[in-house]
Amino acid sequence: NFNKPNVLKNYLKINVIVAYIKLLKYYILLKNLSIYYASIVLYLYYKYYFIN
Repeated sequence: NFNKPNVLKNYLKINVIVAYIKLLKYYILLKNLSIYYASIVLYLYYKYYFIN
């Protein structure tokens, strides 16, 4: 319903929260990235595992 005056503020707030959650997920993945690189060095087979 676009007749309410606070609708735009609500959409903006929801989009900011969703973007923040998405960034948190990416930061968690980057935090665990060293584990990924260590496994690639130790097991070279898995470097191209997901490509095949």
